[in-house]
Amino acid sequence: MAVKEPKDATGAELLDLIGGQEPLIVMFTASWCNPCKQMKPLVERLAGNAGVQLVRVDAGDDKDVQQDHQIRGVPTIAVFKNNAEVARLVGTQTEARLVDLLSKVK
Repeated sequence: MAVKEPKDATGAELLDLIGGQEPLIVMFTASWCNPCKQMKPLVERLAGNAGVQLVRVDAGDDKDVQQDHQIRGVPTIAVFKNNAEVARLVGTQTEARLVDLLSKVK
């Protein structure tokens, strides 16, 4: 399983990525969000180990991203598969909950 490097994307770029064939883990963050910064290395490691593409989107000041993806708090971690969201976690998460979330990608 190849390790995929995390990508940073804008809201418009995210729509193109979601529409692709590959399943995605999307981490909606904000530059001012300390829990986002704390969770980032863990999410990157787990996504990399699973061979799943991780996309980071700064939703902090982007009202369109917040509205389009119903972001009510950050961090929000969502799984997209077959052009649809299949799972979501909001707020600081344990490693066990993140591993469970990643299991929904396969």
